[in-house]
Amino acid sequence: MAAAACEERNVPLPLLGNASTFAGGAVASEPRTASVARETLAAGGSAADAMTVAFFTAAVTYPAGIGLGGGGICLYYDAASNSEHELDFPLAPGSGGVAVPAAVRAMAALHSRFGKLPWAQMISPAEQLARFGHPISRALAARLAGEGDRLRASATLATRFLRPDGSPKREADLLQQVELAASLAQLRTRGAGDLHGGGLGRLLAESAQAQGLPLTLEQLRGQRVEWRKPRELKFGNTLVAVPAAEETGGGVLAAMLDALRKTERTGPPAAVAQAMGAVYRGQGPTGLGGDGAIITADPSGSVAACAFSMGTAFGIAEEGSGTGILLAAGTATGSQGLAPMLGYNKFTKQAFYASVGSGGGVAPAANALVAIEVLERGRPLAEAIDRPRLWWLGEGDELWFEAGLANADLAAFPRRRQVPFLGEVQALWCSDGLRRAADSCRLVSDRRGFGLALGDEF
Repeated sequence: MAAAACEERNVPLPLLGNASTFAGGAVASEPRTASVARETLAAGGSAADAMTVAFFTAAVTYPAGIGLGGGGICLYYDAASNSEHELDFPLAPGSGGVAVPAAVRAMAALHSRFGKLPWAQMISPAEQLARFGHPISRALAARLAGEGDRLRASATLATRFLRPDGSPKREADLLQQVELAASLAQLRTRGAGDLHGGGLGRLLAESAQAQGLPLTLEQLRGQRVEWRKPRELKFGNTLVAVPAAEETGGGVLAAMLDALRKTERTGPPAAVAQAMGAVYRGQGPTGLGGDGAIITADPSGSVAACAFSMGTAFGIAEEGSGTGILLAAGTATGSQGLAPMLGYNKFTKQAFYASVGSGGGVAPAANALVAIEVLERGRPLAEAIDRPRLWWLGEGDELWFEAGLANADLAAFPRRRQVPFLGEVQALWCSDGLRRAADSCRLVSDRRGFGLALGDEF
């Protein structure tokens, strides 16, 4: 894995900003992540390259939901082979509530299979941001605002993420992570394998154990990621792929899509709630929202859609001392909200749609509601994402709903509560296909959050 990840490819690269045709697009939960991904596409990178560089960047700029110590799941449509792929790297519950890191190995696998640019180029932007610092984005500041008490319990994290007065850092405050930069430099020069059996892995395991956290080098060596075929659903001539892995939110997402297709989505919200309750009933606890979403699309028509997770916000709020790597929470429910989607047409050989929800257990429901609006009802993507949402786990549970849904429409639910928002959805929709009609594409970042969508015509 390390050798493949470090392999240098002699690919001539155009100068940034000199692309004269469609150069691809990116949308992410955190703005700088999307910007770096877009620059990678403009430099001739594939959707896999852009996703890889976006992941490492987000590990620096959005550690609340994406990190070197975390996990996730990706769906990939490869235009060259007209084929769809699923890459599973869920948060494997380790002992003591600490997850075994999987995301770095997964990104190395994605890059090795579908990447074009050198491995070092995937990590350099993140390394520079960590070493020299960057202004905190509104997206990260919003996540820091509610985590002051947890971060304050760790002297290291308090120094990094809190102001001198003990309050969480705010938008535009400088965030510098020198130890994380050093770890990224090791991954850049030695490959992903260095975290799974090399010097970086040994340092991470030993420092975790010194803090009483049960993470071992053997666990890091044994961590595996898995390629598989995703589950496919038919929407007319379009196929929609959702995760097949049972430990993710793929099963809930598939059931939600099926239930909503049988429900008049534009009719009474109560009908939607009933359909949702039937799907979620018996699901038990759900993930707590330490997650993030990224979508990348390249000029050849390939698309990557990934949902990442730290289990809970900032993982367990502890790191391997000397590494700057936040450790994820290894809970049995930490991956239940991970449910990206891809839509494509095998006859015309092109992708049409991609979406990723975030926000924990509500993510599959939010993702399904948007997809149904776009793929079944023909509603414009931005309008579909903006529509108010609801969430119900079934009989005996409280119905949650966003502003814009009238109480009168929900009178059948005596236990109900208005909440600020129910998940975020990042999405791509190309009504005439990505490869043949890129100017028909729209990338949208949910206004409930503070992400960013970037592309030529979007």
